[in-house]
Amino acid sequence: GARHELPKDEVDLPIILFLSSIDEWYADITHFLTYGECPSYLISKEKRAIKLRSAQYVLWDNALFKRGMDRRFLKCEDKEQQRKLLSAFHDQACGGHYSSTVTTHKILHIGYYWPTLFKDASKWIDKCEACQTFVGRPKLAALPLK
Repeated sequence: GARHELPKDEVDLPIILFLSSIDEWYADITHFLTYGECPSYLISKEKRAIKLRSAQYVLWDNALFKRGMDRRFLKCEDKEQQRKLLSAFHDQACGGHYSSTVTTHKILHIGYYWPTLFKDASKWIDKCEACQTFVGRPKLAALPLK
């Protein structure tokens, strides 16, 4: 807690502009790490959850990182970047139209994170026209031997 606190009068304009531009899943965590307190609109149960969750995160150079299970830091991404990563690691040259599990592990391996990554990868692949063209095609029934 205390190691993340910055007195409000010492927070400079770029940080304030950065925080005000966040409309993502990590906005409350970023607010807590910057100011040392939860946003006032949260109820006490939500504040407690943010405080506990924030222990896994660190702010560095105006970016939020989550400490992974292997102790590496994974960069937290917004919705626009999430779509770009899913496209790159599934649809594009470095993708290969693999399963959601493979796509997810590729994204985590290079150091990116968001809480709905597994679910989003699954949805992305469900909407992938190329993948759906070849998945679930009925196989021809075997012809009886004569």
